[in-house]
Amino acid sequence: MVSFILGMFVHKELKWKDMPSILVSTGKTLGSCSAIFAMASCFSYMITFENVPKMISEFLIGLTDNKYLLLLLVNIALLIIGCFMEGISSILITAPMILPTLTAVGVDPIHLGVIMALNTTLGLLTPPLGLSLFMANTVTKIPVMQIAKKALPMFAVLVFTLFLITYCPVIVTFLPNLMLGG
Repeated sequence: MVSFILGMFVHKELKWKDMPSILVSTGKTLGSCSAIFAMASCFSYMITFENVPKMISEFLIGLTDNKYLLLLLVNIALLIIGCFMEGISSILITAPMILPTLTAVGVDPIHLGVIMALNTTLGLLTPPLGLSLFMANTVTKIPVMQIAKKALPMFAVLVFTLFLITYCPVIVTFLPNLMLGG
């Protein structure tokens, strides 16, 4: 809505005759996103029905019951998944599998949610899928690998932040705990 108002009345670059093509383009984008969400939801339901989360939980606990080592394994797995999958889909698919295991060893669900969100942000900057890299390429016409090299310092800062948040959960849980009285 804000974009419409700014484009139509402030910048005066948007014309009424452009609206049908804009709405069709928006519909196509929303349709493809909805298809991704639908498939991710179906897959999530299927893995839950087949008891995959329990099998993964038993496998991870079989490796170690140290929550910090489990968080490291989850971070590595999510970073790899983020290289090949879109962020929201990866969260929809992986959250039901890892949430029971990590909450069983004492990881706060809010803490895990922030870790997963930051991992998906890293995935936006990581080739081969790196959606942000391809969007920047579309806008600037600069080759994707050149953009990736320039984004490397930001990637390093995000990785540092990820490990800081992972191993110092009070950074994430302080405010929610304060608000919820926990």
